[in-house]
Amino acid sequence: MIETREISSENIADLYAVCIPPQDEFLRAGRESGDWFVERMGRGSGGFVAYEDGKPVGRVEFHPLEESLAAISGDDLYFVPCINVAETAQKKGCGRALMEEVFEATADRKGVVTVAAEGWMPKEFFLEMGFEIAQQMGPSYLLLKKHQSDARCAWMPPVFSARDEPDRVNVEVVMSYQCPYMLANYRKLMTRAGELSDKVEITEYVLSDRESFHRYGEMNLYIDGQAPFFGPGSEDDLERIVKERLEKKGL
Repeated sequence: MIETREISSENIADLYAVCIPPQDEFLRAGRESGDWFVERMGRGSGGFVAYEDGKPVGRVEFHPLEESLAAISGDDLYFVPCINVAETAQKKGCGRALMEEVFEATADRKGVVTVAAEGWMPKEFFLEMGFEIAQQMGPSYLLLKKHQSDARCAWMPPVFSARDEPDRVNVEVVMSYQCPYMLANYRKLMTRAGELSDKVEITEYVLSDRESFHRYGEMNLYIDGQAPFFGPGSEDDLERIVKERLEKKGL
């Protein structure tokens, strides 16, 4: 039987239990993300964990849109960056139970917005939960669940200009503590990139608040101005791309 519980400082580790493997670098990132989340709970953020037989099998979090790190505009909305259900708990109503908790917890605002993409958070689930497609950009969908009829949202234009300089290969990483999996992945990619050549320059930008988001945009990794990965990246792919850039520049 699926049971849902609200996130608190007491069970914050459970929020990430279904997202990260039990490896040191991911567990460390999970602790950092937990500290980050607990601090934001005082600013309106919240979340729920689903349990089956006492084991965490699903999670969801939400943030006031103006406190979020999402390139989305809107008034009086919440943003859901991620809902995740373990494979063993799928088809048991876990995702629906979590989202219904979110709807109840966010009823004080005009609505809830999220972003879905095939292979990650399929839009079909959200459409079944009453979301509407507000915009589409390539494989990504901006989705809105209206609590009030005048709820509106839109994607914001990119704000960050990544570098491409002739005398080096620039690897720039915009990262935050929101997602421990991405945090650990980006750290691994930066380490690999730094090992390839002294002509590789690595720059890290940390999103700490909405102001820093307006400077650097959403989490992403750029190699000479291009973002080669949607979501986590492969170390082998990064090495291949960086070496191709080094060769093209004669470095």
